[in-house]
Amino acid sequence: MSTWSDADLGYAFDDFVGCDTARGLGILYNGDGYDEGAQGYGFEIPMVGVDYFKGPKYFDGTKMVELKMTAFTYYNNDWTVTGNPQKKSDFYGFMTGSWKDGSLFTTACNAYGAGTQTKFIFTGDPCKGGWSEVSCNNTPYDRRFIHSSGPFPLIPGAEPNDITIGAVWVPNVGGGKSACFTKIQACDDKAQDLFDNQFKLPFGPQAPHVTVSSFDKKLVFDINNLLSSNNYEEGYGTDLSQAKYREVSKRAISNGSIDTLYKFEGYIVYQLKDGLVALSDIRAKDGSINTDKARIAFQCDIKNGIKTIINYEIDPSVSGSQYIPKLMITGADTGIAHSFQLTQDLFATGTSKNLVNYKTYYYVAIAYGYNNFKDFDATKPDSSQLIQYVESRTDGREQPISIIEAMPTAANTNIYVQTYADYGTGIQLKKIEGIGNGGNDIDLTEESEMEALQAPNYKSLTPVYKAGKTPVFLQVVNPNKIQPGDYEIWVKADSSYANPTTDTSRGAYAPLTTWFINKVGTQDTIFSERNILNFNEKYLRKYDIQTGLPEIDWGLSVNLKQAIRPGDNPTSLDNGLITSDVVFEDINNKWLTGVADEDGKSYQNWIRAGSEFSNEFMDNDNKCSTIDFDNTLTQNNGAYIGNLDQMNTFEKVLNGTFSPYYFASNINNEACGFGLMFGSNSNDRKLNSIYSVQSIDIVFTSDKSLWSRCPVIEMTETQGIASPASEGGAFKYNLRKHQGWNKEFDEQGNPVYSTNPADSGMSYFPGYAINVETGERLNIYFGEASFDKGNNGRDLIWNPTSNFTSFGTNVWGGKHIIYVAKTKYDGGQQFASAIKKNTNSPQDLDMRTAYRTLMWVGVPLLNSGFQLLNVKDGIIPTTTRLRIRVSRPYSQHVPDSTNIGSLRNNAWPLYTFNTNDLAPAKLGESKNDYTSDKKALLKRIQAVPNPYYAYSQYEQTRVDTRVKIINLPAKATIKIFTIDGTLIRTINQKRRNYKLYRLGYKE
Repeated sequence: MSTWSDADLGYAFDDFVGCDTARGLGILYNGDGYDEGAQGYGFEIPMVGVDYFKGPKYFDGTKMVELKMTAFTYYNNDWTVTGNPQKKSDFYGFMTGSWKDGSLFTTACNAYGAGTQTKFIFTGDPCKGGWSEVSCNNTPYDRRFIHSSGPFPLIPGAEPNDITIGAVWVPNVGGGKSACFTKIQACDDKAQDLFDNQFKLPFGPQAPHVTVSSFDKKLVFDINNLLSSNNYEEGYGTDLSQAKYREVSKRAISNGSIDTLYKFEGYIVYQLKDGLVALSDIRAKDGSINTDKARIAFQCDIKNGIKTIINYEIDPSVSGSQYIPKLMITGADTGIAHSFQLTQDLFATGTSKNLVNYKTYYYVAIAYGYNNFKDFDATKPDSSQLIQYVESRTDGREQPISIIEAMPTAANTNIYVQTYADYGTGIQLKKIEGIGNGGNDIDLTEESEMEALQAPNYKSLTPVYKAGKTPVFLQVVNPNKIQPGDYEIWVKADSSYANPTTDTSRGAYAPLTTWFINKVGTQDTIFSERNILNFNEKYLRKYDIQTGLPEIDWGLSVNLKQAIRPGDNPTSLDNGLITSDVVFEDINNKWLTGVADEDGKSYQNWIRAGSEFSNEFMDNDNKCSTIDFDNTLTQNNGAYIGNLDQMNTFEKVLNGTFSPYYFASNINNEACGFGLMFGSNSNDRKLNSIYSVQSIDIVFTSDKSLWSRCPVIEMTETQGIASPASEGGAFKYNLRKHQGWNKEFDEQGNPVYSTNPADSGMSYFPGYAINVETGERLNIYFGEASFDKGNNGRDLIWNPTSNFTSFGTNVWGGKHIIYVAKTKYDGGQQFASAIKKNTNSPQDLDMRTAYRTLMWVGVPLLNSGFQLLNVKDGIIPTTTRLRIRVSRPYSQHVPDSTNIGSLRNNAWPLYTFNTNDLAPAKLGESKNDYTSDKKALLKRIQAVPNPYYAYSQYEQTRVDTRVKIINLPAKATIKIFTIDGTLIRTINQKRRNYKLYRLGYKE
């Protein structure tokens, strides 16, 4: 089987031939650097080749073998012995390797005569050396070549012998000695690979369906996937129920990998320079974005640690064998969002980048998938994944991907409708059952907080969370689509969690937990498409399966993602702390500060989170160790047991002035002065784990009706001291031995103490603490060092000074340490009863049990230059709130006054919300301002720009003169007059809310 080629590359009489025996590739190229003549290529000379993509097969006695190129010969367009064949034997000779006179081809410079016999002529690369027409300094001529494979038998009745021959062509490779084979070899490899894969490129997830809503200088996009798409519910590569979801990496299969499928990874939305940009224009040759044509307006991807995705391809201009990395995307790795807003024009050239109303912008959205069964290895490319990134080639209907035209409009699509929300507006959420915040920063409403402060419940049984500060991510996407009504959000957890408790530790098992939302009083229900393992915002829309049109559209989006507990990621910066901050009502009166933790050999090292493993000491008596909790060497196998916060995350709470009680130092030597945890039994910390810490608010207020009754804890250092210098000889962590204070004072504002012995050691903290997860008011206590009169340590009042140290000793403002307990507020009665002791033993069981109820601890100081008020005026100079938010998983939770039998969701999270105040109002409804003032509505209809100064942003060319008439109703009749009242045009406008008008046009 032979292929005869008379390629005549441009000008016919200046060609050379050669071959690549390894690839079975026959090549024809220009013999010099210029291809002359009317048909010539000039200096931009290509190269052409012929290859057996699939050769004939024959039986070699043991198995079937595929032949590739078995001979490559040539002849000249003349009638010499090395010229055109003239009889049957000439033809067969050129097919098998002999000249017209019967002599065999040799390695001579014309392959005729003296030399080693060969069936393959000119096997060298002209620019790399070896036997070639260039190295022989041959004269170019009109060459014809014969590319052969065989012989092989054709046996009657046997399986057909399919043979496939392909031609490859590459541009601009030059001629003569500059005509390297590198490019055509790479081209041939790619063609062979395509053939081997049946000319099927990896088919990425199909492009999503995109809906764009227009608003004032803003566009809101929402993304979904059609039922017909291979990425419906983002199942590309993960939903194995249908073949359409399964795109296989052939290379992964050939290497025996079990990771064979490409999987959906993310979305990209490009802004295009104009409507003429094609998808093929978006990327440059090196894989980068062609920013002259397109720019990334939005990108999101699954939060899975995959950020940089690279494809590897041979660049023939560099090397025929070296793979060049092409960066396809650097993902945000923050989770999938299905809605977003755009306010900036990425191609704007002026000072303002804002979108312009009534100007058309162009976008295109694609989805992409990922497979990396094995990291690229330059030494073993055949066993590596070369194509990690695949993207959309069609839309979800297998049609070409459409360009999206979008236009911002101040009319918000319908001039008659008035909206009361914006993209991203949050919605208040009421919790009915369960607990958890999904890693969201949450805030109770003022009403729920006040409810929690009231006796006898000291709890908001169904707490309401502020809009935008809710346990579930819930926001407005399209204000025009909001439907008024009441809604419920149900978390449906794995049935293995059957028995509700006050707080199931790890919460719902994310891979088996889903959610749904129903509109109360209707059958309308929307279900989650995925579990709650990853962030995946869902637009609350439901499509009719038959028509493909929206059946339900609530204009909202929601996301539930299971969260970790504090301490679940001890070696990560993401270890459960969401945020912490101080809010002063009077921002000019920042009276409160604190003792900030320091690591290492510092007497401020009072928070023992971190990764300090060396048991060094900061004093000569080996009393003040620097080691962080649990950073010890085990006795069994020599492995390290690590601290549950080795990246020091919880040393940053309120700038290091607060900490989970779990991490407070229990080194209570007098020389150290930084011990704030009772006892030395490690079991106490295990039983009062960091995993159980929850989000709190601490509010300081001068409103004495809101103050918290509490015991005061003695903070004088007494370890190993039989007769301490504290008032009444009280030991550290015992109840203070001082007459109680019941908020009474004399005319000068000085405290008046109780003479009732039952009040001893009891006082009031000037504020309160709230558990924002449960809606409970919490017990809050404070301490003072009674030996330190000079820093208000002996008056049973929370009134720290600004003094940090005294003669090298930690005085810390009198050590008015703040402790917040897990327990619901009872005025501190149980805790006071347990610590009303006269013991210096760290093993006292009552004391240990009581201190295991503590959750947070802080070391406050008065800020230098500020003053507290006297007790008569309420101590606190301006209301101040400390906010500490930690990540809590969605879990079962039964409020203590709830009958378990009455639970609707088996104590898993259940929330309600209402959209009545956010739903749009149509013209005619009393809520709509234009109902009573229609003239104001008409004033919105106008021409822009006005006045017109020879240019508008709506014009297409320099000679174009256009304005737009905007904010039109769905049907409108427009009449245009000259200044003197002459009617020059009447326009009947339908559907669109604007009309382009060319100035100077006359009816």
